[in-house]
Amino acid sequence: MKLNLTVWQRVAAQQLVGNIHGTLARLRTGEKILQALEKAGEVPEGASLTSEERVEVKIGDREAQRLLKELVGGFDGWPMAFMSQVEDLYHQIGLPLPGDEDDGGEVS
Repeated sequence: MKLNLTVWQRVAAQQLVGNIHGTLARLRTGEKILQALEKAGEVPEGASLTSEERVEVKIGDREAQRLLKELVGGFDGWPMAFMSQVEDLYHQIGLPLPGDEDDGGEVS
C-alpha cells in the first residue's frame, strides 16, 4: 500500500496507531505502521497541519494494512475542519466513504 499523506494525515495516523491497546501481536503490527511513517521522514519543524505538502508512505505488511484500515474506519472523533483530508485518507486506504450508499433519494 502506497499512501501520499499530508502533514495532518501523518500526524493523525501516528496518533491513532500510537494509542492502540491489545495483544502483543497487535502492538507489533502497529509498530510496523509507525516505522513506515517514520521512514517517510520527520515532519518539518514549523510545518502547518493545514499544509498540503505530501510525503509517500509505503506499508507492505498486509496485517499492518488491515490494522490501519480498521483504525481509520473505526475512529469516531474526526474533526469537521479536516473532513476533506479524512475523506482523502479513506480513499487512499481503500475504505468506502460512509453515507455514499445510494438510497434513491428517499427520506424515511
